[in-house]
Amino acid sequence: MRGECFRIHLVRHGQSQWNLERRVQGQVMHVPLTPLGERQAKDAAVLLADSGVRAVFTSDQLRAVQTAEHIAARLGATLVLDPDLRERSLGRYEGLRSDDAWRVVGTAWEEPGWRPPGGESLLDVRIRLRRFIDGLRRRACGSPVAVVTHGETAMAALALLSGRAPGQLPPAALANGEVVTVSCPRSPAAGRPATQQVQRTQQVQRTS
Repeated sequence: MRGECFRIHLVRHGQSQWNLERRVQGQVMHVPLTPLGERQAKDAAVLLADSGVRAVFTSDQLRAVQTAEHIAARLGATLVLDPDLRERSLGRYEGLRSDDAWRVVGTAWEEPGWRPPGGESLLDVRIRLRRFIDGLRRRACGSPVAVVTHGETAMAALALLSGRAPGQLPPAALANGEVVTVSCPRSPAAGRPATQQVQRTQQVQRTS
């Protein structure tokens, strides 16, 4: 029936300086986009140009805000910052080189209840994402929206929206600047959404 679903265009931020340096970012707020990241953000905006999006929701971390600003400017859309869209907090591992952090943590990283010292578990991230999505259902009124977030948070959002368990993340991470479109029921009881990958903009690398 018309109006039972609305579209969420999920966007991972463009390449950041710490993506380039392969450093763990987590909830470090100030990391900017690289020139490549700026181009990826503009490419995402072009992909969404005819989407009908009138609101762009974004993490309040700089790399996401810079990406969202390109999209909102291209679409003439309202920009809304929401801390529930922040990257997973990785506590004491933030700022380390990614390879060093993965070596220390091993497979614990993907366990739903594992929480890095001073950081968040996947279950913690899922709680705030559920809060955001429930609010979005009330605010969207059936209109498509763009949601700009981060690598691990985007994966957790896709798992939540597709009805997966917290530890059952999608098999491939979103690339920087990638757009994934989800048809989301306006009511949680209306069934599982269908995801459709729109474009992969670059080779996927494991970054935070």
